Amino acid sequence: MRLAVGTLGVLIFTFPVLANPFCDAYFGSNVVPETADCHRSLSETGAKQLHCKWGFECRDKAARRFFESLIADVADCLGPKAVRGNDLGVNHPDSYDLRIFRLKGLEYAVSLKDKGALQQTFVFLRVPQR
Repeated sequence: MRLAVGTLGVLIFTFPVLANPFCDAYFGSNVVPETADCHRSLSETGAKQLHCKWGFECRDKAARRFFESLIADVADCLGPKAVRGNDLGVNHPDSYDLRIFRLKGLEYAVSLKDKGALQQTFVFLRVPQR
C-alpha cells in the first residue's frame, strides 16, 4: 500500500483518531488504495468521494464476514462520535444491506449487495474526501 508523502500530517489534523493503515489508506490519502477496486468521483453536489468495491462469489459467507469487518474498520476510524444508521431497504429482488456513518456533516457508507444476474456479491465502501 502506497501513501502520498506528507499525508500523515494532514490526517492527524483531519482525523485525530486515525491509528491504523486502513484509516490512512481509505480516509485521507491522495492515492487510491491498491488493495481494492477503487476510484474517486464527484457527487451531484460536487463533493469528492472515494468508492471501493470487492467482489465475491454470489452469497459467499466470506462476503458477509468482510462486510462486518469493514463496518468495524470504519467505526474504528471515525471514533465514537460517529452516528450510525441503517438504510431502510430497497424494493429490489437481490439482497442489499447498507450501514451509514455520519460525522461532522459527512456521510460514510458500507454496503453488501448480491447481484444475481452476475452471480456475484459485492461489498462497497464510500468515503467522502476533503
